[in-house]
Amino acid sequence: MSSRLSFVVVLGLALAGCGKSSPDTVAPVDERPEPQVTRRALTVSGINLDPGLASGCGITEVDTFFEYDSAQVEAADSGVLARLATCLTSGPLRGKHIEIVGHADPRGPDEYNAKLGRSRAQSVQDFLIDRGLSASVIAVSTMGEAGTNPADPAEWPYDRRVDVRLAP
Repeated sequence: MSSRLSFVVVLGLALAGCGKSSPDTVAPVDERPEPQVTRRALTVSGINLDPGLASGCGITEVDTFFEYDSAQVEAADSGVLARLATCLTSGPLRGKHIEIVGHADPRGPDEYNAKLGRSRAQSVQDFLIDRGLSASVIAVSTMGEAGTNPADPAEWPYDRRVDVRLAP
């Protein structure tokens, strides 16, 4: 085999090994055993309503997550958010103010994760405004990747969320 062809074959094999792993997995870098994974309760969600807000609106469960690198409100979330909007516009919590806080998993630079968290929160805000909630009762912020554990990829889906709570 010529040296040029050998180089191309080696380069091709090296590049093939550089492919991105699936969003929620990390290839092991050595032969150490995997750490024990602590699972969170299934009530953790992509749209996480605080207990006072959820019970005040009669919303019992939310069980969806944002996709990796996405700020799109998924169809599965839209029913819960529509009920939340109704509750805050004409229901038992009419006139109450809320806070929407976006989060991201620990992958990516801090600045990017802060923007992604804000974008997720703004997506939820836009959805609620489209359903009649006044922008004046919504405060939006981001936590980015703050509070995440980069060493625990099993937790990353739980980090991709928006918390919605009643404002003090």
